[in-house]
Amino acid sequence: MPQPSNVGAARDEIACILLRGSCQDLNDKRNRFVPRGSLVSQLDHKKVSTLLGTLIPSDTTKVADIAHFISPGKHKGCLCDDALCTGLRIIFATLFILGKPEVILDIYQSPVHICDGAWPCSDPTLPTYSSRAAEALREVLQALDARNEELFHQLQWQMRSPYFSISGTNTSKQPYRLLHDEITLPWSELNMQGEILDGQVSFVQKISIHRDHHDFLDASLQIERITT
Repeated sequence: MPQPSNVGAARDEIACILLRGSCQDLNDKRNRFVPRGSLVSQLDHKKVSTLLGTLIPSDTTKVADIAHFISPGKHKGCLCDDALCTGLRIIFATLFILGKPEVILDIYQSPVHICDGAWPCSDPTLPTYSSRAAEALREVLQALDARNEELFHQLQWQMRSPYFSISGTNTSKQPYRLLHDEITLPWSELNMQGEILDGQVSFVQKISIHRDHHDFLDASLQIERITT
């Protein structure tokens, strides 16, 4: 049987790992985001195995198997075949912080492969909603009460900053990427200058995307924002 004190210590350690690896949200300095590279490197197979050992202290073989499921190696990758998928690291960390690590075992035992790519799973307007993985995740989350399910979604945003790719899906119908209001944008630099033009204030923002969140040759962008 897992010892509550050990599981609690693991939860605190995960919270510290995320905090130490996080960066300030330059658009809203009250918030922070966890760069993808930090998440992947800090929650590697060895660390995940150690943390899982507090939940399953008597079965090292099972711990190793689940750790590979949560934290797949760089060369093997996640079974969803998305090269950018973080395995189950985000959901793993969220459930531990929430104090519901046992739900991780339900996810592992699901007949449908569930990974971080199954989320968000609760918004019918999003394309991920109707996937088999999202349906399976919703079924597993029925073990949470309404408050914990809400927190499950809210706690993930700091680990869900978008990745910008030169091969992204830009089309004439949608020449931009729609992002959720809760998303923290992964800017590593932001410099804003303002001037008055025709009675309006024009802000020119020069930004750089965090190195873990793009595949551009030049990550510096210039954005003009006009406000009245």
